Amino acid sequence: MGLFDKIFKVTTLDQIKKAFDFLITDFSFELITVETHKGLKADNFLIYRNENSKLQVEICADESWFHCELRRIINGQPAKYSDKNNCIGFEDLAILESNHKYDHFDYYAGGSTGLKGVLENTSKLFKRNSTFFTTDNWLDTKKIENLKEQEFTKQFGKIPDKSQPTYFDKLRSIATKLFFDNGFILTLDSEELSPFESNSMTNKLIFKKDEKVVEVSQVDWRDDYFVYQIIKDNTKIFNVDTSIIELDKAVELTINKLKTCL
Repeated sequence: MGLFDKIFKVTTLDQIKKAFDFLITDFSFELITVETHKGLKADNFLIYRNENSKLQVEICADESWFHCELRRIINGQPAKYSDKNNCIGFEDLAILESNHKYDHFDYYAGGSTGLKGVLENTSKLFKRNSTFFTTDNWLDTKKIENLKEQEFTKQFGKIPDKSQPTYFDKLRSIATKLFFDNGFILTLDSEELSPFESNSMTNKLIFKKDEKVVEVSQVDWRDDYFVYQIIKDNTKIFNVDTSIIELDKAVELTINKLKTCL
């Protein structure tokens, strides 16, 4: 935040609203929600909505973190966060328009550009793609996914076979029944979280019974994408690298360890 902003008490929320005011003035959106929300990854949460273009734009930001989610409105309601064909992150737009040749740090508030630079870059990104925001014209999510897979393969050497259930898909089904049958409740399933919540970056399940808490989670979504761990009462007791172990065997090993946590 600059000296002028500090002197005249221009808040971070003011900066965000100013940067995206064009959504209202030029793209016919309404600002339907403005919240200061301490429970999210960033303090400020705004929702813009356009019933004509059937699009909801959600922004969560502060001086150190920024994300925007673009949700298609279907039958009057925004698509679920887990519906990846109709709910995408704002950088997917940058990936599509550049064939994945964009600079991620242009949209990273924790980097050298700071929030000010991210607000400017994101505003320009949206304005360059005005047709998407002003008409009922959804994006080619299949192409976006293909571009992501190509980039993922460059980084990790392979991608999961999407025609088959993943390790986490199989684990979720078996583990959920196992814990439910033993009196636990599921307190968190990352699949249904918004990307603004702190637990949304990695695959994660958390089960609880009385004071006992058991977590199964991906270690990291970048460097350790294929590595999963079990944490019981804040202590890590198991991990498995699903890239080097056959899928069913990895699930079996994890379930067997989870049985010791009941």
